[in-house]
Amino acid sequence: MKLEENSQFGFMLDQSKCVGCRTCSLSCKDYKNMPVGVNFRRVFETEGGNWTCKEDGSFEQSVFAYYT
Repeated sequence: MKLEENSQFGFMLDQSKCVGCRTCSLSCKDYKNMPVGVNFRRVFETEGGNWTCKEDGSFEQSVFAYYT
């Protein structure tokens, strides 16, 4: 495969299958033999929401967490 001089590569993944294990980041570091502290592939964790106390004393949750 011949590449142009200014070629850039992309990384595509199925976000619906991501569980935040960070294996993509680790395999990229291993494949590129990168030193500690250098990361080309990062996984960001986002979480939020809250718990609401209902009139009967039970709690209702509206929490979320996802990875990008």
